[in-house]
Amino acid sequence: NCVVAGSNETENKTTNNTTTVKKPNMEVTKKSLTPSVKVGEQTLFLITVRNTGEIDLGNVFVEEQIPDGLTYADYTDKTQWRKVGNIFYYNNILKVGESANFTIAFNTHVNGTFVNCVVAGSNETENKTTNNTTIVKKPNMDVKKISETQHVYVGDKAIWETGIYEQFKHSYYVYTDSDMEIDESCPKNFMEHFVKILQNN
Repeated sequence: NCVVAGSNETENKTTNNTTTVKKPNMEVTKKSLTPSVKVGEQTLFLITVRNTGEIDLGNVFVEEQIPDGLTYADYTDKTQWRKVGNIFYYNNILKVGESANFTIAFNTHVNGTFVNCVVAGSNETENKTTNNTTIVKKPNMDVKKISETQHVYVGDKAIWETGIYEQFKHSYYVYTDSDMEIDESCPKNFMEHFVKILQNN
């Protein structure tokens, strides 16, 4: 920036000085650590803010916008961040090129796809927004039972085919495969006949 000064009695004099204008900037990312969970399980997000500008940033904050179906549970790194309502404040100055992060946990209550947004900012930058998605699945199963011997005589073997995802045959036993269990209940006096049949076979 140059200036020129003079008068009616002197020649003009010129001088200058330099000012450097630095641009503040930051970015925020949100990563789902559990992109797919079952209803009742916790879902976790890693939130990271980075100083991508040319000056240090103070009063860095992250504001959570929690969707219906998720409720706040907890967060990590309480030495670096403090929580006030749904806003998390960074306790230090975020220097140029540095980043800071924390993990936040939510409880799930219903199934569906949830888009979780955060807004981050500082005393030197405009607010930045990002989001991530969690899919909450509701476990379910279908059980199908088909009689292979619809008409039998006393003393004959009665066989049913029961399917849980995959078809398998069984005869009045508790069937356990991984987390699947079937517990059969029998008509009165039928089990005694059935045991005798098994013993003969």
